[in-house]
Amino acid sequence: MVEIGKKYNKLTVLELDHTDKHYHKFFKCRCDCGKEVVLRSDKIDSGKTKSCGCLNTIGRINDISGQRFGKITVLRPTERRSSTSVVWECKCDCGNEVVAADFKVDHIDERADRRECDLFSIEDPYNYFGKPDVLLHLAWRDGFVHYSDAHIDDLPKHYAFIKTFAESDVKMIAAMGSMHEIGFFEGSIKWDTPCNPTTPYGIAKNGLRQLTEMFCKQKGKKFRKITNQMTKVLYKH
Repeated sequence: MVEIGKKYNKLTVLELDHTDKHYHKFFKCRCDCGKEVVLRSDKIDSGKTKSCGCLNTIGRINDISGQRFGKITVLRPTERRSSTSVVWECKCDCGNEVVAADFKVDHIDERADRRECDLFSIEDPYNYFGKPDVLLHLAWRDGFVHYSDAHIDDLPKHYAFIKTFAESDVKMIAAMGSMHEIGFFEGSIKWDTPCNPTTPYGIAKNGLRQLTEMFCKQKGKKFRKITNQMTKVLYKH
């Protein structure tokens, strides 16, 4: 019998999703890689399904270590997965200095200048972080809990943080996006696919993206949206 909150292999059971007409129960689960999937209870309980599918890629990685893609050199594969793809550690030729800030910096690459702090309580983050050229905003609490109230609660804090940077001498602000801004959609998704978010997570992220783009237009800053996890990184030449 599947229990909510219990972990089965790489899957943590979050909640009962639905019961079908044959009385089979389906549970929403979160894989260790971060992806959420809905699975039938017997597949979870028997161990026939051990992950969201990411385990199928482990052990047969196409090793691209040492290869170059433009200015990027691939160093090594990490243990992290994005969907079922391997996340690789890479190095850019540009030699940018990186200041990485978050409430906890334990999992941030040690090559960065790591700053453990309350980002939202800093009155002048532009000067505090050494007058960076680019703000890359990736932070989002409860990113995998799409209906969490934290997304709406934190939106004014992100708004104030982005606004402060837009009013500084920073040259560019880039915001990380995800597919949740799009909402339910059939077909290929492109950069200009209209957004119709259906969760607090998607609604809040889409709202912040729109506000960031508005600030950049008002203040004459460059704006970039990058698609697809939780830190703020500030690049300094």
